[in-house]
Amino acid sequence: MKELIAKRQSYTITEDELQELIRLTDESERLNVERMKHLLELAHLRGVTLDEVMEQLGIKPAAA
Repeated sequence: MKELIAKRQSYTITEDELQELIRLTDESERLNVERMKHLLELAHLRGVTLDEVMEQLGIKPAAA
């Protein structure tokens, strides 16, 4: 994915590679939504906030 992003940024990406990058990005976003749902459910079960669960598990927010 990083290679495809670099190609896109350097304007050397082919149409097929761009479609693959879009597919990978969509899948990554879908998986992140699922991950957040599970983390929120765990926070609810533990009776703590999402931030507390993430800290307990050593999960750091992704850099923007």
